[in-house]
Amino acid sequence: MRKSLLIIIAISCSTFLYSQAWKSELPNKSELTLQDYQKAFDTYFEEHPEAIGQKGNGYKQFKRWEWFWSPRVTPNGEFPSNRATWDNWANYVEEHGSYGTRGTMAKTWTSLGPNKIEEPDSGQGVGRINCIAFHPTNANTFWIGTPAGGLWKTTDNGKTWSTNTDNLPVLGVSDIAIHPTTPTTMWIATGDGDGAISLGTFGAPGRGDTKSVGILKSTNGGATWTPSYSAKVTDSLLIRRLIIDKKNPDYLYAATSKGILATSNGGTSWQIVQSGYFMDIEINPSSADTLYASTFEEEYGGAAIYVTGDGGSNWNMVFMDTNVARYNIEVTPKEPDYVYILGTERWSEVFYDLNVSTDRGANWSNEANKTNDGNLLGWEIARSDNEGQGTYDLAFAVSPLDEEEVYVGGVITWMTTDAAQTWKVANFWSAKDENEVKHSFPVVHADKHFLTYHPLRNNELYECNDGGVWRTSDKGKTWENLSNGMAISQIYAIGLSQKDKDIFVMGLQDNGSKGHDDGDWLDVSGGDGMDCAYDDKNEYVYTSYVNGEIFRTDSDTQITISNNLPGGTKGAWLTPFELDAVNESIIIAGYDEVFKSSNSGDTWTQLGTLGATDLIKYLSVSDLNPDIIYVANDQEIAMTNNGGTSWSDISTGLPLSKVNISSVFADPTDKNYVIVTLSGYEASEKIYVSSDQGKTWANYTYSGLPNVPANCFVMDAKSGDNYIGTDVGVFLIDSATNTWSRFGDKLPNVPVVDMKIHVATSKLRIGTFGRGMWESELNTVSNPNVSVKELTSGNGIEVYPNPANDKISVRLESFEAGQQVDIYNYLGEKVKSVTITSNETEVSISGLSSGIYYVGQLGYSFQDFTRFVRQ
Repeated sequence: MRKSLLIIIAISCSTFLYSQAWKSELPNKSELTLQDYQKAFDTYFEEHPEAIGQKGNGYKQFKRWEWFWSPRVTPNGEFPSNRATWDNWANYVEEHGSYGTRGTMAKTWTSLGPNKIEEPDSGQGVGRINCIAFHPTNANTFWIGTPAGGLWKTTDNGKTWSTNTDNLPVLGVSDIAIHPTTPTTMWIATGDGDGAISLGTFGAPGRGDTKSVGILKSTNGGATWTPSYSAKVTDSLLIRRLIIDKKNPDYLYAATSKGILATSNGGTSWQIVQSGYFMDIEINPSSADTLYASTFEEEYGGAAIYVTGDGGSNWNMVFMDTNVARYNIEVTPKEPDYVYILGTERWSEVFYDLNVSTDRGANWSNEANKTNDGNLLGWEIARSDNEGQGTYDLAFAVSPLDEEEVYVGGVITWMTTDAAQTWKVANFWSAKDENEVKHSFPVVHADKHFLTYHPLRNNELYECNDGGVWRTSDKGKTWENLSNGMAISQIYAIGLSQKDKDIFVMGLQDNGSKGHDDGDWLDVSGGDGMDCAYDDKNEYVYTSYVNGEIFRTDSDTQITISNNLPGGTKGAWLTPFELDAVNESIIIAGYDEVFKSSNSGDTWTQLGTLGATDLIKYLSVSDLNPDIIYVANDQEIAMTNNGGTSWSDISTGLPLSKVNISSVFADPTDKNYVIVTLSGYEASEKIYVSSDQGKTWANYTYSGLPNVPANCFVMDAKSGDNYIGTDVGVFLIDSATNTWSRFGDKLPNVPVVDMKIHVATSKLRIGTFGRGMWESELNTVSNPNVSVKELTSGNGIEVYPNPANDKISVRLESFEAGQQVDIYNYLGEKVKSVTITSNETEVSISGLSSGIYYVGQLGYSFQDFTRFVRQ
């Protein structure tokens, strides 16, 4: 081993150097509020604006987390109990039926994906995976755990996947333990270990997107689950690792933020055998009484290694370094007394060191460090950058066949076959390097969370990362993607083509914006995909990146249309925008102010002065009158009914002292109605409605909703049916009884964050945060006379004025005397026919109700239709 440095007990006494990473700004207290995190983060990045957008500095991890939590905390920033969703759902089930009950609606939800990676060299994926575990005797069977999409199983070596955790109200899995002789018995550690770690410090365990409720156990292969270790309501529990003694499987151990948990009876009871904030734990391959565990920085101002030689009864600290935030531990059966620890530096989260003990932790030698080996956790092939996110992604594996073959995963995966004498790239996250030069390394998604070898095929190395799971059997020369078949995407927003039911687009956490067309998935834009839309008339795909960077894509080019906004414009993490219901070349976007483009984003005009205290997070434009616009953030909502000439604060009457706003929706059937959903855990405060454009508000929560956050709302303009998306699925109200009930069958208990209706097919489509995109027939299904592909925005017909009141003029590019023009309603039902006498004909629409209509003609020289609004 090189760079030998004998360390009996390595308690570093070196001067502590802050790198000014944002967590150094956090206050030293046990219960941090959201505002505490925001202040620390904003303070750091205001001083370091050049770091915004750089890969590997933790910026995106915080902003993702902030987006998820800001509506769910109380207005003063207090977090709910980890058990809030679990316990409130249990109460709902007790009152309304079992986990399998899905209300009285005879509708079935179908997954739309994305569930495959079409372009492997893009570096994109389908969703984040935390961990993997293997069947003890069947090499083709293994399981993976996701942060928000549950537990998945393959029985054919990764070709196909299935899940049976969809009925659990918490779908995060941090680790998995499989019984070595009875593999139908298994345990899962719930929550999102790495996502939460990256926010934890100073005694305040971080809170991931998915909360941990403890450890669950199944004795029937995952068909049903029961609590094995239940976290207390007051706990902010984080479980990072869960391991089982394969020689005595009644013994399991968990590394948690409360200490090392141990059971000697298969999980019937658990005890804390060593207090502290623990991150990792491993068992000596040849002696199950010897275990190694590592702590997070918070307990001692650095990370420490503990060892027990008596099965966990007594633990001794054998190594510590105050410069390290977190150590991962690895062992190898090739040399069972060897212990390897991989460390990330405090605050900067770059690579710090790799140390090895050959005598069960008694003595240590340094094999690699950032001074000699560069930054193995950064994003550059040159290893010269000073960026990292090692509390979020830190993966580590040692070959079971060769103790000198080691893999290190951060943003990139590195490998050495000579005990760290030399390092080479095992896979890289993009087809081009940091200098935009194409390289020859395998391309695999960035941000590594787990590296491990198959216990029955010990030449196979598996990697879990933010895009899925990959496998190599040739020491990293080639990697096979195994993620196809899993619908685990964490969606921010969805957009639909109303012309073609097979065209839709979505924005995904860390996996870009994906478009779907006739069964194929395309990566439209990269990074974190945000709000999105599809323009049927111009055939433009609109996608966006964080903080309001909006792209317009056609078959040939992609243009960043947000570059045309005035300088200094600021957008939220998810900046909302909408296309006009009649003229899709018109875009309304919410930043620090509201902006309008009338030419598909080529130029923009500010719509008055809003005067809000925070960035716009939610936006809705009336389909009936585009001058009516609603915008909101967590604690404010404003509207204009004159296209932005003036804005009015309409927050009064909403219960914003108790909860935060989570969405706003302009009624498509009545221009005076607006609906607001509310997040948080106030049972009687989920949804409010105004019938006078926000002057007054009425509580529409009624009965039948579980006490979980409400996230979004949509109305079927034809039937008037109202749907609400929550953290455990979709609910529909019975207007006759004012009672909400669970809508449809087969939908997982997953946060629903966006909902849109595909009109011509009468389908409700939703985006979920953890299980991808789904669709169901609407509660009330129509049978339109015109197919969806016929209801397009046409170039052969011009309708004006638009919107209109009592009459319209229909102008045709060409006509034949005696031809008939038809008017169809929102669902494609013919409502009026007019005989054409010239190329411009006046048509009375006084008998039509307010709404969206289409003018066109079938069977003659044109097929295109033009949309208009009857006010």
